[in-house]
Amino acid sequence: MEAYKAVQMNKPKKTVSLKFLAEHLGLSQGTVSMALSPDVESTGVALKTRERVLKAAAEYNYRPNHFARSLSIGRSNTIGVIVPAISEGYYSTLIASIELHLLETEYFFFVTSHRWNRSLLERLPQTLMRRGVEGLVLINTVFDHDLGLPSVRIGGRKPHENATNLCLDEERGTRLALEHLYQLGHRQIAFMRGEQESTATAERWAGIRKAAKALGLKIDPDLTIQLELGDERGSARYGYVGYHAANELLARRRPFTALFAYNDSTAMGAMRAFQSVGLRVPDDISVVGYDDIPASEYERPSLTTVHQPLDKIGMLSSSVLLEAIQGKAQPPLILVEPEMRIRASTSQPKDGIPRQNKIGKRH
Repeated sequence: MEAYKAVQMNKPKKTVSLKFLAEHLGLSQGTVSMALSPDVESTGVALKTRERVLKAAAEYNYRPNHFARSLSIGRSNTIGVIVPAISEGYYSTLIASIELHLLETEYFFFVTSHRWNRSLLERLPQTLMRRGVEGLVLINTVFDHDLGLPSVRIGGRKPHENATNLCLDEERGTRLALEHLYQLGHRQIAFMRGEQESTATAERWAGIRKAAKALGLKIDPDLTIQLELGDERGSARYGYVGYHAANELLARRRPFTALFAYNDSTAMGAMRAFQSVGLRVPDDISVVGYDDIPASEYERPSLTTVHQPLDKIGMLSSSVLLEAIQGKAQPPLILVEPEMRIRASTSQPKDGIPRQNKIGKRH
């Protein structure tokens, strides 16, 4: 019985409304609201009035409705982030860097994923706007229309009103990768072409074709494989997709000395596939990835890759968006420069001869 009484005594007081507090103090709701504002010094509310309001708010357990307040002043200090999937690697690194920047600005964010479900994707902007977001960051996500809010779109170059396209220089990135393989002596190179839904696929493939032409490299259709994520689309299972794509390349029995994968995760999946049939990376096949996600440096062997400054891209996306929310003009395009990270997964081909002559016996 005593324990029950103790619980009853510690039960929180019921909260009261702004209207109740204003009537109790004999003040207008607007005055009470301004007295409770963090920026009270700019409102002109007298110090004694503020002290009365704070004392009554504490006595009656008043809790301000921040959502209602944000609607009244047209500000929520909240943005939305739309991403295909919340998964380890590329997407999580970008989200983490956005979060780090927002922590310094007293802004919050909602993050939501669409898994390439088009009907869901079309609803997400309105869903986030109903929750009061002031702007949107879109990661590898395409809309063909203006969203009615300032936005920063990571990937893709379609111009839109109130939007900044924040893109990697794919032409430079693909050129760096192919020049690296070419300088090592590779001439028979296999390629993984990204899934059609990705905003980077078309531009990256165009960059590969341009770089190959400049170097005099032939792109063999039998050594090119189109990635299809299927039920794995947008998920962390890129490694699974890369593994099976590499096995399909091997099954075609067309010799190659190097693989340029679509991204790091597919590259790491491909390395596992090669190793599973007794091929060594890089002794038998060199492998190049793309993105430089954190795990790529710690793969065995460590992965040679095109480095995207993901931390910089994430922080830049939120910085540009907050400036747009404050009324600053948005640049239509920001191009970010990639760099090459040469690690242990690439080397010269042995005697210039494709080592998959062994594959017919092992695969």
